[in-house]
Amino acid sequence: MNKSIKINAILNAIRQCISILYGIFTIPYVSRILGNDGYGKINFSISLVNYFILFAGLGISTYAVREGARIRNNRKSLSKFVNEIFSINVISSIVSYLMLFFLCISVNMLQKYEDIIFVLSIQILFITLGTEWINIIFEDYLYTTIRVIIVYIISFAILILFVKKPEDYLMYAVVVASNKIIANVINLVYIRRKYIRPRIVINTQLKKHIIPLMVLFFNALTISIYVDSDKTMLSLFKSDSVTGVYSVAVNIYVVVKTLVNAMTGVALPRLSKYLGENNQCAYNIMISKMFHALLMVVIPCSIGLFFLSDKIILVLSGESYLSGTLAMKILSIALVFGTISYCIVYAVMIPHKMENKCFIASVTSAVCNVLFNLVLIPMYSLNGAAITTLISEVVVVGMSYSFCRSYINIRKVFDGIHTIIIPNISVIFICIVVRYMVSENYLCIILSCVLCVGVYFVLLFVLKDSVFYSFAMKVFKQIKFSECKK
Repeated sequence: MNKSIKINAILNAIRQCISILYGIFTIPYVSRILGNDGYGKINFSISLVNYFILFAGLGISTYAVREGARIRNNRKSLSKFVNEIFSINVISSIVSYLMLFFLCISVNMLQKYEDIIFVLSIQILFITLGTEWINIIFEDYLYTTIRVIIVYIISFAILILFVKKPEDYLMYAVVVASNKIIANVINLVYIRRKYIRPRIVINTQLKKHIIPLMVLFFNALTISIYVDSDKTMLSLFKSDSVTGVYSVAVNIYVVVKTLVNAMTGVALPRLSKYLGENNQCAYNIMISKMFHALLMVVIPCSIGLFFLSDKIILVLSGESYLSGTLAMKILSIALVFGTISYCIVYAVMIPHKMENKCFIASVTSAVCNVLFNLVLIPMYSLNGAAITTLISEVVVVGMSYSFCRSYINIRKVFDGIHTIIIPNISVIFICIVVRYMVSENYLCIILSCVLCVGVYFVLLFVLKDSVFYSFAMKVFKQIKFSECKK
């Protein structure tokens, strides 16, 4: 099975685009219907439950993809491996539920969130049973893309039908949980029919997976701390209303970051496969192209978010959330560092089995995040939380690169970077001019996006950017070939 990495990247990008479109349609609706307070309650509960979803996951997805991709052509070995990982996942999910239950009954403050937490926690069960990491091992992105479309259509219908007033925040929690529940129910059937039927096994072989899984888990946990602790602490130190305002800025940031990181997520099984085959040449070529492509995409996205932050917030959520503008500007800068760190960790460190180093970098950034949050949130509220996120992203980039610089030819990565400088200067110029000349929010955003995208890619082509020019020429040749066949 040797699927095209480009097709996989396109399919994953489509899936992320659908996710973005879903967010574009739902964030304005939900934030307006629920109001700052209700939206803050939901986001606080989500941030809390995410820790327990993370514990139940135990780093399994990343570990299973990395190790499973190496043996996916050996059905017997893969079946044994899948059963062992699935068994560990079931145990970790049970422990996660017990921990969440104990927390809810022992912390009085959580009582007003108990109903939301209960609904959201149902995701843990279905994520475990769905075993989506098997799809990723086999690079089955066509199916996952189709599934996402179906799930979001159903979820959006539930949202419109049942979430109509501020008191419907619990129903919105059902909508949030339904995304994972429906998707994994479908996957539960699909995986067992097409690939493999995971079973619970108890044997001594489980022990060999524990240490790498725990390292990956604590790495993911520390990352989650500096991603979700902002919202948790804002609710503790400020209010659910402030959390609601900040959540709009963060959700926009996360949506764009997820789309940009789609290329890296798709590449992990292929990069692991190259290293498993000792094909270092193919690995190095792919890494260099990936870094260049990520910078080519993330920098203009960051510029657009920075200059249009207030317009985007007004369009998506209204004037009551406008106080989140500065936080979003800060997060737009963090977007660049976050994308680079994600690529280093998941395209270089994880395939090279450097989980211990990942853990050190993540722990350091998480500690910095918590300490800075304790100082900056009381002083600067949501803007302090955004500054903390930026600092954490910079720390991860610096430490991750220092650990794996022997695997990254920095000169080759930044070779040809000059070809994206002029196009990005044009993006800044267009955003400033359009913002000055067009006052209507919708028109300003649409016109800026259309002009920026058009001018940006034309300049990349004219300057013969190594990655974009090669891609464009292949597309032109394919179109020409198709026309000749007709």
